[in-house]
Amino acid sequence: GGDLFDYIMKHEEGLNEDLAKKYFAQIVHAISYCHKLHVVHRDLKPEN
Repeated sequence: GGDLFDYIMKHEEGLNEDLAKKYFAQIVHAISYCHKLHVVHRDLKPEN
């Protein structure tokens, strides 16, 4: 469990590129889906 912000804070050395790409792709896919439903999130950040 937990959110992306907590995960990032636990890994101070950063994420490896492959894992960062995976998370980024998931986020983009989710935002795209929301936009198709005409839903807009106006406060995107790791804590959300």
